[in-house]
Amino acid sequence: MTNISVTRKTKAGPAACWDLLADFANIDFFNPGVRDSYLLNGSSERGVGAVRQCNLTGGKNYIRERITDWQEGKSYTVSIYEGTMPLKNTFATLRVEPDGAGAILTMDMEYTPKFGPLGALMNLVMLRRMMEKSMHSVVQGLDEKVVTHALKVA
Repeated sequence: MTNISVTRKTKAGPAACWDLLADFANIDFFNPGVRDSYLLNGSSERGVGAVRQCNLTGGKNYIRERITDWQEGKSYTVSIYEGTMPLKNTFATLRVEPDGAGAILTMDMEYTPKFGPLGALMNLVMLRRMMEKSMHSVVQGLDEKVVTHALKVA
C-alpha cells in the first residue's frame, strides 16, 4: 500500500475553504484533473454515503467515489470504488485546519496499484509521482479558488 500526504497553507479562512470542499458534487470547480463531476443516483449532497462521479481530464478516464467519513467543517474521506485508474483499495482524505487567520489544506491518499508486481513497478517508476503531483494540484486549486472567491465576495 502506498501513502501520500500533501499540505498547503492558504490565507483564506478555514470556513471559506470548507465551503468549497463541502460542495461534494462540484470538485471540478477547483480540481484541475477533473473535467466534470456530479452526484450519482439521487445521492445526498454531503455526508457519509454520498457518491459522485468524476470524469477526468485528457480522455475517457473516470472515478466513482463514496464518502466514508464526514467531519463537518473539518474533513471528509472518500473511497474510490470504481474507475479506470490503475488503483485499488483507494482512500483519499481532504482536510482543513485553522492556522492563524488562514488555514492548512491537507490531502492524504492511500492506495494499492492494480496488476500485482507490474503495478508495483509502475508505482515506483511513475505512478506515485503522478499521484503526488495530482494531489498538489488539488490543494493548490482549492487555495487559488477559495482566495479568488473570497475576493469576489468581499
